Amino acid sequence: SVPTTGGSGETTDEPSGDVTVTVNNGSGYLVRSSSASATVEVTDDDPTTVMLTTPDTEAVEGNSSNTARLVLTLARALRAGERLQVPLAFSGGTVGTDFSLSLDDSPTGVMLSGSTVTFSGSAGGSATAATILLTASEDDDTADETVTVSIPMSSMGTAPILTASGLDGGAEGSRTGSGQITLKDDDVPPPTKPAGFTATAGDREVTLSWTDPGNSNITDWQYQQKEGTGDYGSWTTIPGSTAATTTHTVTGLTNGTVYTFRIRAVAGATNGTPSDEVTATPNSVPMVANMIPDQTATVGTAFSYQFPENTFSDGDGDLLSYTVTKGDDTALPT
Repeated sequence: SVPTTGGSGETTDEPSGDVTVTVNNGSGYLVRSSSASATVEVTDDDPTTVMLTTPDTEAVEGNSSNTARLVLTLARALRAGERLQVPLAFSGGTVGTDFSLSLDDSPTGVMLSGSTVTFSGSAGGSATAATILLTASEDDDTADETVTVSIPMSSMGTAPILTASGLDGGAEGSRTGSGQITLKDDDVPPPTKPAGFTATAGDREVTLSWTDPGNSNITDWQYQQKEGTGDYGSWTTIPGSTAATTTHTVTGLTNGTVYTFRIRAVAGATNGTPSDEVTATPNSVPMVANMIPDQTATVGTAFSYQFPENTFSDGDGDLLSYTVTKGDDTALPT
């Protein structure tokens, strides 16, 4: 063997190959031997190097246009008969579950199978770089995740290793940077339990009120109701409700029936925690059944009046109590 470019001890990786020396007739001499040429096999024992970089380190869940990028770069193009397999190792996440991988474009002589990138040489040489796109998968939690990617440091030793074929010096791998990829979660946290929830009864209706939670992610509000000790019905969306909604009147109820209510906020497809239960009993308003005729009183003389029993009526048949005031709602003189 003979040394490659740079002489003995140089560390530049080059393809192995044959060197043929031919001696031709020249001025003042003739080649008399029948063998005017000789071929020497040149073997390069320097390792072929591959480097991993992560120029884009963030991928958003379920967003194919917002992906992380992993780049593998060879020190030189591979020639025919040379091949290098580079397995990508991940910690903190699993291919096919937490994220997927795809090869960007179609670099010459490069294939991606699972999480292994293979560079195959040709007469014209392989591509020296391959970009792998990492797309984060959708999940149900609301937390970001961190995944770390690495490659083997050598084609020697125990697995996982770089697999080098036709490379007399084997291969060595390295990584620039931490290799950390952030999988950004796009799920909205569920709204918290509503506070200050009350129910005020009216005539065949109940008005529900609650405290504004100040959560701009809320898209609408829902309520459930049940009668007495019965079961809750399905959740009903409050028409036109927004993040700023803090009251709603439920109509079409039956007076005298005990109703139980609870509410929850909704943020897109995420349902919030239900509120505590509140109860209310709709009740009809007492009515004047027979008008009281005008009465005349004399200053300085005691006045009394007893109105008929049928003056007022209550649709629910409830026992009525009475309060007498002056026309301006102030107390009567004593």
